[in-house]
Amino acid sequence: MSMHDRIILQSVSFDLPPSGCTVLLGPSGTGKSSLVRTLAGFNDHHPAMRHWGRTSYRGSQLVQGNRPALVVQKAQLLVSTVLDNLQDGLPDRSRMTRAEQVAHISRVVSELGETWVIDAFAAPVIDLGLSQQRIVSILRAMLGCPLLLMLDEPTTGMVESDALHLLTLVQRLAANRAILVVLHHLGHARFVADRVILIASGSVQEFADTETFFSAPKSEAAQQFIRTGSCPEYPIKEVAPQDASTATAEFAPVASLKASPSPMPRNEPTEAERPDSPPAPVSGPTQDIGTPSASAKSAACGPRGFVWLLPGQLAGTPWPGIFRETSRDLDDLRNVGVTRLVNLTEEVMDPAALAPFGISAHTLPMPDMHAPTAAQAARLCADIDTWLRSGEVVALHCRAGLGRTGTLLAAYWLWRGHGERTAVDATNRIRQLNNNMIQSQEQVRFLEEFALRLTHNPHSRPSALNPI
Repeated sequence: MSMHDRIILQSVSFDLPPSGCTVLLGPSGTGKSSLVRTLAGFNDHHPAMRHWGRTSYRGSQLVQGNRPALVVQKAQLLVSTVLDNLQDGLPDRSRMTRAEQVAHISRVVSELGETWVIDAFAAPVIDLGLSQQRIVSILRAMLGCPLLLMLDEPTTGMVESDALHLLTLVQRLAANRAILVVLHHLGHARFVADRVILIASGSVQEFADTETFFSAPKSEAAQQFIRTGSCPEYPIKEVAPQDASTATAEFAPVASLKASPSPMPRNEPTEAERPDSPPAPVSGPTQDIGTPSASAKSAACGPRGFVWLLPGQLAGTPWPGIFRETSRDLDDLRNVGVTRLVNLTEEVMDPAALAPFGISAHTLPMPDMHAPTAAQAARLCADIDTWLRSGEVVALHCRAGLGRTGTLLAAYWLWRGHGERTAVDATNRIRQLNNNMIQSQEQVRFLEEFALRLTHNPHSRPSALNPI
């Protein structure tokens, strides 16, 4: 499997028993999220993703109707009620009356110890806290009765007590189904996992029960990962032809990715052919801005959590230093070409710390989980236009690179659409980068208001977007 021209997974195969929780670990950018998204079918039409060889699940080809389920937060359901969300997960709801649906959901959540959900049936999901929103998403996916349920970094951005509550729910769910969880937090992995898989350099480095993995790891990669939270990534070399078939027991949910050494496809589509590419320059505030750079480095070359909205031009990232040493993150930002870093937190980053890396600073401070005013957002969008026209590469960041960062990236996506995109369009686009981006009710409502203002005045400058 490759992303653009970089091979990220060469040969990955593992068997999961019919119940229990397996945690997937690996260095940042090693392909963990790409793996689970591919298994769930989310990468089937990704313009930059290429597959070769055979991908199988439960011993058969990975096709619609034979896929595990990946928990995602749907933008359309975020503004619906908790009950609407959970009813959406019922596969046979058409054969049940509303009263039967409510009774069934109430029984299931009570058995799982999440009785608070019943009291919150009428509440919009966006009014819930972050951990509760994610629990509702997990419950919705679980109500579909998948044999294998997958979660991608479900505890990101949570305080420890909320994270442990969510992981306790995962443990309960794993009692009678297979669960695969992508995590980077070693403490959370040890808390929830029955088994651990470590992926690095495109393949499985270690697969063991949790106690063995943490107390007696066999591979050098696992030993280093446990010590440091990461391990080296080496260039992936093509291997000799091999049998891509996978023999598995019928009762066991099985996920396997096998890559044959067929030459990697080179018929990469142009930006104009990619369905999720930003729009070509049009009249209005972005008329002089070119299309994203075709030579942009992969987001995997940036710090952990780094994502491109416009490859080679505009990105989102966590606060440099939140996961690793600040200098390493700043060096990675320089490596992907970032020349201007926009800080969205109330804490000021010292511009002198950025200067040695050739990065300029800009600040738009706002409290955690909050949103800017429409005027502030429009001014920043206009500034981004100016920076991009001058050839700069811009990255926005808050603390975790999720709530405020995702909101402002979505605002710029709306700005680039000149009134022809909705808040749901923008939210969906940003959550393709990271499912956890845009996190609060205030942020969602801001995007709805900003989209409406742009619809009425698509070429507005900041002065035309004064707060009401």
